[in-house]
Amino acid sequence: MKELIHEINIRRAKRALSDKKIPDKIIHRLMTAATYAPSCFNNQSWRFLVVTDDKALKKIHDALSSGNYWVKKAPAVVVVATKSEFGCRLSDRRDYALFDCGLATENLMLQGFKEGLYVHAIAGFDPFKIKAAFHIPDEYIVITLVAMGYPGDDASLSEKHRDLEHSPRNRKSESEVICYNTWELDASEKTRQDKTEKEHERRFHGDADRLRSAERIASLEVDRVATLSIEGLATPHILDVGTGTGVFAEAFAARGCVVTGIDTNSDLLQEAGRIVPRAEFRQGAAEAIPYGDGAFEVVFLGHVLHETDDPIGALSEARRVATARVVVLEWPYIQEEQGPPLEHRLSPEKVVKLTRLAGLEKVEVLKLTHMDFYRMVIA
Repeated sequence: MKELIHEINIRRAKRALSDKKIPDKIIHRLMTAATYAPSCFNNQSWRFLVVTDDKALKKIHDALSSGNYWVKKAPAVVVVATKSEFGCRLSDRRDYALFDCGLATENLMLQGFKEGLYVHAIAGFDPFKIKAAFHIPDEYIVITLVAMGYPGDDASLSEKHRDLEHSPRNRKSESEVICYNTWELDASEKTRQDKTEKEHERRFHGDADRLRSAERIASLEVDRVATLSIEGLATPHILDVGTGTGVFAEAFAARGCVVTGIDTNSDLLQEAGRIVPRAEFRQGAAEAIPYGDGAFEVVFLGHVLHETDDPIGALSEARRVATARVVVLEWPYIQEEQGPPLEHRLSPEKVVKLTRLAGLEKVEVLKLTHMDFYRMVIA
């Protein structure tokens, strides 16, 4: 037991991979370990596509978000997929197929560690491209891609990823995630959130009501931002990235726009759909927008860049799916009581640099009363 805990503790999601081929017998051991995972009623809900051929790997590369460039070194990638009906479907939204696949993927990762491999599951990819490239039926859920390889040289990584490669392991305290005999986590979580929001807020952890408070709406300058975002365009199709409860989606819809919103938080999306029934909402991340090239005239990223770990990737994705312009709204680069602290904000110079690195050359910067507004024309 000690040894297992030790291995779990020192396993890390490394990115510095070698392109050295992994012997077939080792890959087979990893996949066998994955299939030995427990599952609800022994349904074994997982389905795996093991990709090792160079031409097939190129299809994987074409579906990656820009922040997962390092996966292109991997000599093997496993596509993990399932259908909801493969697993137990129980009350209170308990679709066990996803849970079963998570257990199997962890087995695969631990066996890979024993084999001396780096095994790293990623979420930043376009599942629709994966399905199309490998003829996976649409009813399947492509949950994750698992990159596998021997340790390589971190010189191929970005500066940020090199730092992460050697950073200390960062875990929440056990008191934040474990309680005994009585459920006490909500109170401790609220205390942690309050502290986070006041001292070092980066991502918003509050509830829907707080996202739509009158004070917050006023500070966001919603009407002015919505007007500036579509200025000169006749009722465009607009993608609201990080839509939350649909504050800006509602404003865009009121101006006659065709509105689509994406967010990683399904609960907030449900609330957005209730408030803005005319809009389409879908789960998705800024770094891997689940739509095809040129699907929208305008892409709006409201308070997204300072939250994402891959701002260039998010901007590149926005540029990919936009035909007319990309709009960014960010907190001003000053310390103030509301919003994130200064170290989590982006200066105008930083935002302009990021947009240009993402291929967006024409950047207009507007200082609003409470916010910084950036409008980029697609060349």
